[in-house]
Amino acid sequence: MPDHVEVMEIDELPSTSLTKVREFFAQDDCDICNSPAATLHYGAMTCGSCKVFFLRTSMAKRVFLCDKGGRCEYPRDRCRACRFQKCLKMGMNPEAVGRRKQLIASAKENEEDQLPDLSIVPYFTEKSAARSRSYHLEAKKFDNPTKIVSHLLGIERFCDNEDTGKYSSYENFDFTLDVDLSEALQFPGKICRRTPIGFSSGLQICAKDPSSLFRQLYCRLTLHMLDWVVSLDEIWMMSEKDRVRLISRQAANCVVLTMAYNTYRFDASGVLFCHGFQLEKTLGDSPEFVFITADLKRAIIANDFSTVMVDFAHSQLLSVFREIHLSPEEYVLLKCISFFTTVGHLSDEATEIVRNARRRYEYLLAKHIEEERPNFSPTARAIRVMKILGLLPKIMKMAIFDDQYLAKMAALDLQGMRGRITRDFHLSD
Repeated sequence: MPDHVEVMEIDELPSTSLTKVREFFAQDDCDICNSPAATLHYGAMTCGSCKVFFLRTSMAKRVFLCDKGGRCEYPRDRCRACRFQKCLKMGMNPEAVGRRKQLIASAKENEEDQLPDLSIVPYFTEKSAARSRSYHLEAKKFDNPTKIVSHLLGIERFCDNEDTGKYSSYENFDFTLDVDLSEALQFPGKICRRTPIGFSSGLQICAKDPSSLFRQLYCRLTLHMLDWVVSLDEIWMMSEKDRVRLISRQAANCVVLTMAYNTYRFDASGVLFCHGFQLEKTLGDSPEFVFITADLKRAIIANDFSTVMVDFAHSQLLSVFREIHLSPEEYVLLKCISFFTTVGHLSDEATEIVRNARRRYEYLLAKHIEEERPNFSPTARAIRVMKILGLLPKIMKMAIFDDQYLAKMAALDLQGMRGRITRDFHLSD
């Protein structure tokens, strides 16, 4: 335990077994056949068998027919047509097959050429662009990604809201969980005040009542995520149903990546939360506590959940950030790519928008690296792109664990976490 601390015990936080949660990070079930030990392949968490099936079917452009007219339930019904359709439904992308190998091969063939375009088709066809006249970052503007990246960095600064000044106390911090996600997308500020996010600042006490601490921190991070996501033009090209479903499923990716990147940015020992708080490993045999340093410079949320999150973030994400010296520009593009990755159960129109957006931001990442590192060979640039994209399954895994923990808190109303917004994010199908 750190010296000179005030200790506030939080009895209601759910206790977890470190062995069990570490086992969670060791494997996932396949989205297609429910087999264990799945990893990210072509946009979904799949086992090796389903990966190979999708790879061969996509490369051979085979067409299977279902004897029951597409009414099978794979894997109970061993139907190849319905198996492939389930692959597509869960977000697997045929256009991603062989993309990375082609990228390296093309770069090696001609070291003097620029980094090959990651896209296979134009990012937004005339049909998809016509869905929203508000869409203003069209493919014709891709020749100057600098302005787009600068725009994304500006959005991140707006979400942080650090320019409004730093405060030592938010005793009148207004917040609520009783806002539907659809309403929050129209009026994000209903969730809470846009205080400075406080990743780098000293501790900012949110209220006199420590029992509401977790809810307040959750609300501020949720507002940060919503302010960011509503700035993406692509989500407004979708129907409201698809928009809500996409955001509810992908929000955790954005939140954990934001926390991890700012932890790297400010070289914190735990994982930065907001308002000066951070997750840290459980200290010795301590139960679940919040430690607040006497000089109000640091606060620690310590429990089994935070221990596993810190271990995973530092070993799997921050180690790569440090190795490649991830830049702010690469971070905001990775955040966009992560948001538009592996989402099933959307309409065909929304699925097309998500896939196009994923290719678009991958392209912008490649172009940014090409412009910012002119001394790199095309092969070196391609490898850097792949290292950054290789972070996606790790972000997803950390996000799934975070989402499951918060779902438990919301379902059991631990720390008062039951509300309409937590229901929509963590408990809805």
